[in-house]
Amino acid sequence: MYPETAKRLAPYVEEMCDRLEYEGGILYDEYPDRFLLQKHGKDMADKIRKKYRDEKESPLWKIKDWDGFEEIVMLLLHEEILKRRHRKNRGYLRF
Repeated sequence: MYPETAKRLAPYVEEMCDRLEYEGGILYDEYPDRFLLQKHGKDMADKIRKKYRDEKESPLWKIKDWDGFEEIVMLLLHEEILKRRHRKNRGYLRF
């Protein structure tokens, strides 16, 4: 259902959330720290950007405009956090 670029980014987002998913972690805070989530998203976008900027075989190399790339990563990060919070509460969206 996602575009090809978002599908390629999903494993990176899942890996980041796996590292942040622990009891008392920021994923399950009642009010997650916005600036910390932005920092994690920016760090992840920078890591991906550095890895794929010069790899011509990768589909992510075709991205011409990297300006909106960070927003895509942040959108996927927030969506993954919402899914994990939903799963932890056994189907109820409680924050």
